[in-house]
Amino acid sequence: MKVERVVVGPLYTNCYIVSSGDEAIIIDPGGEAEKISRIIDTNGFNVTAIIATHGHFDHILAVENLRKRYRAPFAINKKDLWLVRIAHRIASGYGVMGEEISDPDADLAEGNVVRIGGEELRVIETPGHTPGSVCLVGEDLVFTGDTLFRGSVGRTDFPGGSWADLVESLKKIATLNEDLIVYPGHGPPSTIGDEKRGNPFLKMILGNMG
Repeated sequence: MKVERVVVGPLYTNCYIVSSGDEAIIIDPGGEAEKISRIIDTNGFNVTAIIATHGHFDHILAVENLRKRYRAPFAINKKDLWLVRIAHRIASGYGVMGEEISDPDADLAEGNVVRIGGEELRVIETPGHTPGSVCLVGEDLVFTGDTLFRGSVGRTDFPGGSWADLVESLKKIATLNEDLIVYPGHGPPSTIGDEKRGNPFLKMILGNMG
């Protein structure tokens, strides 16, 4: 499984093009559809799915463009459907124009599997930043969206956010293999082990478990 990070949009969102052979999925296309498409087309990838870790506009604003271009299904956890439906309006409040996003084609629920070529990503629900936030877990990596960052965690002061839910989600993430590479929604990558040892929020939460 190969991962290419593309930083897009005014909030510097990490969009990931995840490929295996000639198949690829797009995770969190938050803007700049042409920038994303150039990489897809240069590599000749067959896009099999467009995935969002949650429904905030900076993670989905290029979905409609890419869905039409590649005729690929769009999947997001159904608890964030309300955010998908208002994303273009929220974006306009930030001075960002984007196409209205039609409803997703599939739900990303706990235990679902996203296949790329012969490889798989497993969905785990990690609410807190939004009600429908998810992480995608592979053999040696995890895409954490805005739930876990290098040295920090997701905000919970937006509508639908919950600190109590985020705490439980972070405890869940902390049980994953420490060698997994963490690919977050913003900022540089890390590992589960490094975050357990060095992330002050995660250390506080895990310390309270003891």
